[in-house]
Amino acid sequence: MIADAFRDALAGTSRRLLFTSALPALVFSAVLLGVTLEAGTAARPAAGLGTGPGTAIATWSDLPASVRTVHAAGFVLGVTLLTALLAAHRVTLLRWAEGYWPGRLGRRLGTRRASRYERARAELRGDVRAGSPDAYEALYLHYPLPGVPVLPTRLGNVLRGAEDYPRTRYGIDAVLVWPRLFPLLPAPFTATFASSRARLDAALAAAALSLVFAVAAPVCAVALGGAPWLAAVSLVAGAVGALTGYRAALTTAVVHGQQIRVAFDLYRGLLLDTARHGGRPPLPETESVNQRSPDASPDALSSAAEREIWEGLCGFWYRNIPVEARITAPRSGG
Repeated sequence: MIADAFRDALAGTSRRLLFTSALPALVFSAVLLGVTLEAGTAARPAAGLGTGPGTAIATWSDLPASVRTVHAAGFVLGVTLLTALLAAHRVTLLRWAEGYWPGRLGRRLGTRRASRYERARAELRGDVRAGSPDAYEALYLHYPLPGVPVLPTRLGNVLRGAEDYPRTRYGIDAVLVWPRLFPLLPAPFTATFASSRARLDAALAAAALSLVFAVAAPVCAVALGGAPWLAAVSLVAGAVGALTGYRAALTTAVVHGQQIRVAFDLYRGLLLDTARHGGRPPLPETESVNQRSPDASPDALSSAAEREIWEGLCGFWYRNIPVEARITAPRSGG
């Protein structure tokens, strides 16, 4: 059974790696190679060669087998290294897309853009007070609640709104609690959650590589003596690809943020139950769930009491503050 579970997990990881890193790396490398071949053949008109894919293929076929082998091995190695880089830095890509930019220039630009989104949030709040349901939906899905600082990008505000949702509703520090809650989530939910995160990572990888292509391909075309139109087309194609990838990531982030909210709404009681029945820290309780009277409400824990419990747990996990709360939450659900 353990071997089967390990094999399934490995297969799932391999599929996610293929979708989120290997496929974008392969497409980027192949298109960049095509641009360099086109630029190289166009720069040698004296050789009696034309331009286009057919000429590049003919030139490749005329090379000695050993040279073709070395080139093919270099291409495969390059794709492999790029895949590894994308997989290792997917969190970095996400933080950049959220607006966590380093350096003085990054902080200055971030502050300026955050001010813009702060004004947009204030306008939406005004529309909400005027009774606009569309404004409320936009505020709920795309921004954190008032009092929580906004980030410099739309994607960052979408995810910050989802991460702040458990704190405002239940007093839960999502960043601290999520690694403890995730192993308890049902398999169907984790599969859906992993799928949405994979789509988000793939979109960000495509956007980042398209941005690199918009710079690298024109430089290669000009350096190899290619036609000016090739550099211009490469620049436009890379910019369009980066914008399309970011928009796809933004759409996926909205869905992903909703799943984060749902996870805390429906399954946070599982973590309370686990902490009470064998997890750490041990939490005292006044009565057992099985000893309640039949007339007792299954949701006997008030919102204020639950908030106190979560704040106590987060304080213990993060700062080792002893827990004095009592748990009377149901054994499952929220």
